Amino acid sequence: MLKLIQLHNNDCITKRRTFIFMLLLLMCFCIVYKQSEWTIVRSQWMNVSLQSLYDKNVLSNVSLKPRNDYNVTTKSPSVLRSELLILWYNKPVWINELLVNKTLGTCPYNNCFSTTNKALFNQSASVIYLISSGGMPRIPPISALHRKKDQAWIFFNLEPQTLYGYNFGPEWNYVMNWSMMYHRDADVPYPYGTIELRNNSQSVLDKKNYSAIFDGKSVFASWFVSHCHVQSRRDEYVEQMQKYGVQIDIFGSCFKNHRTLPKNDPQKIDKVLYQSKFYLAFENSFCEDYFTEKFFDRFNSDTIVVVRGGTNYTKYFPPGTFVNAADFGNAKKLAEFLIRFGNDKDKYTAMLRRKDMYVSTQPQLKYCKSYCKLCEMLNNVDKYRKIYKTIREYVDSKPCTAPKEIE
Repeated sequence: MLKLIQLHNNDCITKRRTFIFMLLLLMCFCIVYKQSEWTIVRSQWMNVSLQSLYDKNVLSNVSLKPRNDYNVTTKSPSVLRSELLILWYNKPVWINELLVNKTLGTCPYNNCFSTTNKALFNQSASVIYLISSGGMPRIPPISALHRKKDQAWIFFNLEPQTLYGYNFGPEWNYVMNWSMMYHRDADVPYPYGTIELRNNSQSVLDKKNYSAIFDGKSVFASWFVSHCHVQSRRDEYVEQMQKYGVQIDIFGSCFKNHRTLPKNDPQKIDKVLYQSKFYLAFENSFCEDYFTEKFFDRFNSDTIVVVRGGTNYTKYFPPGTFVNAADFGNAKKLAEFLIRFGNDKDKYTAMLRRKDMYVSTQPQLKYCKSYCKLCEMLNNVDKYRKIYKTIREYVDSKPCTAPKEIE
C-alpha cells in the first residue's frame, strides 16, 4: 500500500514537472516568435533605401505590399481605387472633420474620406498619428505583420520640436511611411498658409485710399501673444524694441499693463489692425519652415506685418510686402528702421500697395492642396512607397536654432 502511495505521489510530481516544463517551453516559444517577427520585419526593411521607393520583393509580406487589383496613373484621376478611408488615430481638436471631407470631395482624386472611427482601422487606406499629442500610443496599435496591405502610416505635426518631447520607443522604428508636416519637403506638405498673386489686384488698388489709411493710424505697433518665455525669446526682443522707442500695444498676459487678447472678436481684431501701422508676427521658435498663422492671418489687413522667425521668409514670400527682423541684426536697428519707415507716408503706403497685389489664402482653402495631395498619393501608392527608419531621424533633420540677436 505504501509503495502505491509513493508511486502515485511520484506520478503527480512528474506530471507537475512536465506541465511546468511545457508551460516554460510555450512561453519561450512566444518570446522567440515575437522577437523573430520584429527581426524579420527589421531585417527586411534595413535593406530598403530610405530615400527610395519600397522594394516590392523585399516587402512582399509586410505593410504596403503592392497590389495588382487596380491600375491608376497620375495623369488620369478618372481611374480610381474604391473608397479610401483616412483614419485620424488621434485627431487634433482644431481639425474639422466635416470640412476635411468637404475639401476631399473637391480634389481631382475624390474617392478619399476622413474618419476618426478606430473600428475602421483595418479598413483604412492610411492612418494619421499626431506625434505631439498625449493621445499618441506608446507602441504601435498593431503589429507591422498584421497591418492591412497598402495601409500607409503617416506622422503628423504642426508644432516645432522645441514644444514637445520624444516618447517613441524602438517599436515605432520602420513603421512610418509618410510625413505630413509644415516642412516644405514633407511627403505631404501641410503649411499654415500660402501667399498668392491676387487676380484682381488692380481693382483693389484703385478702390483703396491709401493716404486715408495712413492718416487713420493711431497705434504704432500691435502684438497678440498668448505663450510667454518661449524658445525664440520674443518677449525679451520686444522689451528691447520698446527700450529703443517703439510704442507697442500688447494683447495677452505675457507683460504688465497688457490688454485683453481679442481671440473671438473678429471685428475688434480688424479694428486694432486697421489702427496699427505695424503688426508683430513673432514666432515662438526659430525652426526651419516654421512660419504660422501669425503671418498669414494678418497679411490681408491694412497693416505691415513684421516677421521674426527661424526661416528665410523671402525664399517663399514676395519681398517688399513685409518687414523681416532678420534683415536688421538686432532690436535696436529694427526699431530705428520702423520709426523712420512708419513716419514716411510715401514709403509706407507704397508697401501697402505692393502687398495688396498679393493675397493670403482663406482659412478654408489653406489645407486643400495638402488633402488633395494625400488622396492622390493613396491612389498611386506604388509611386510613393517609402519608409522612415525613425520619426526622430526626420524631425531632427529640421534644425531649430537659438536666437542670436538678443542683447
